[in-house]
Amino acid sequence: MRRFELWALACGLGLALGCGGESSDGDGGGGDTGSAEPGAVDTGLPEEAPLDSVTPQQYAGACERLRQSVNDRLGPDRAVRGVCEVYSGALTDDPDQCRSGADTCESSTNAGDPPTGVPSRESLDFTTFECGDTGTLEGCSATVGDLETCLDDRMTAIEQVLADNDCDNAASVSLATALSLGGIAATLPPSCSRLEQCPGLAPIIGAAP
Repeated sequence: MRRFELWALACGLGLALGCGGESSDGDGGGGDTGSAEPGAVDTGLPEEAPLDSVTPQQYAGACERLRQSVNDRLGPDRAVRGVCEVYSGALTDDPDQCRSGADTCESSTNAGDPPTGVPSRESLDFTTFECGDTGTLEGCSATVGDLETCLDDRMTAIEQVLADNDCDNAASVSLATALSLGGIAATLPPSCSRLEQCPGLAPIIGAAP
């Protein structure tokens, strides 16, 4: 990242890094970005069932359960806070200063004006996927269990990055990690490989972590 871009990101996050303004006075009470409480993705359908055998009614219910699982594990409030802590931690080694910067980042992002380099709240909302209909699953031999495992692994990977690089760990957060967040969120784990043969699932496995 060029020096100017780093400076702009620091200013946007409200960190006291010589930006010519006062830093935000956070109270250090930012949201918890540690690991989510245990709760594997569960569609409510038999894990061994091929996806192309799921009925429209079953699919509609399963999709909503998937959406709720994603929201419970990594809803937009949690995602925004987590990303802001990673970006803020990349710019300061001090946990309190990191939380203050993350507070400013979180408020701005939620208001629709994210700091330079920070994704919009909309792009961090992984619950907006459309389910389509069962016709898009024709010929999809992957199972319900494959889909559940894929989504669980995607969320776990993102949760782990956020937990390992929050403000409590500010001293060890690197700028490279902050800049790699988009790639991490877009990367499918090996457990998703069987689902790539099912184009109808792209909105779900492509938009949800």
